Amino acid sequence: MGEWNVWTEKSVKLLEEGYLDKLLEIYKGESGNPREVPEEIKKKLREAYDYAKAQGTSEADKKLVGALLNARKETERSPFNHPYLPLIYHLVSEEEKSGSTFEEALEKVASKYPETIRILAEEAQRRDIKTLLQRLEEPPEINRQIGTMLSTRQNVGPPL
Repeated sequence: MGEWNVWTEKSVKLLEEGYLDKLLEIYKGESGNPREVPEEIKKKLREAYDYAKAQGTSEADKKLVGALLNARKETERSPFNHPYLPLIYHLVSEEEKSGSTFEEALEKVASKYPETIRILAEEAQRRDIKTLLQRLEEPPEINRQIGTMLSTRQNVGPPL
């Protein structure tokens, strides 16, 4: 096996002995049910998407990003992957914790980061609305389900 760490060597040996199939006996690795997205969230996202496509203004971009953030909050899933979307979500959430309404928080964050809001709106518009909605409805990823199972078990030895 070369110059591997002792735990890497042990992990590879376990894999060669059918460890993954044994792991499936404990952690099934089956996808869950699709997430339910309330019709009101879908409607607001569609309206904001259509408005942003038609208007192309910073106000329209802000409205679309607000709808994306609301959808993310409701489903615990982003309608598309972009590294700045969770950051904007966090900033807006922090403003809300300070006593601002969602609209006030979004306005404050958007005024501080207008270029980021524009880019996120453009990224959303590169996809069609059907794709954004489908992504919101996808079941939780299997690795996220298993990860929480592994982290709640007692530590009984070194990690594999």
